[in-house]
Amino acid sequence: MKKAILFSLRLLLVVLILWSCRSSKSPYPNDELLIKNFKQNKNLFLELIANPENKNLLTSLGIKRLQTRSSEPKLIWYEIWSHDLFGPGGCMKGYAYSDKTLTSIESIDEVITEPCGPEQKELYRRIQGEWYLYYVSSN
Repeated sequence: MKKAILFSLRLLLVVLILWSCRSSKSPYPNDELLIKNFKQNKNLFLELIANPENKNLLTSLGIKRLQTRSSEPKLIWYEIWSHDLFGPGGCMKGYAYSDKTLTSIESIDEVITEPCGPEQKELYRRIQGEWYLYYVSSN
């Protein structure tokens, strides 16, 4: 009886580990792909400012989820890609809109060596005006 319980617990642990290592349904988007999408659909992104929860706009732009990070100053994350880690944590990449100037880097892709590494990061890359790319990882 004890052997069966131990076997079941080990099997459950293996399943959980494999589940946590699963790939996101969509591939990790590089900066240039996201910037190209922004430029091709700039008018739709500008509409998002007035109506950030418009489901048709979100779907047409490939946005999975939005998170209002703050209201004063306004900071909204529009998630394009995410990957969950085992337990709490994971990483996300997408577009950010901010009323406040954010510290910006030249390339998120040059800083991120693997799409969802163990380090905690919050990175922004300015696209144009108040629009940025963002990458966030947490453990």
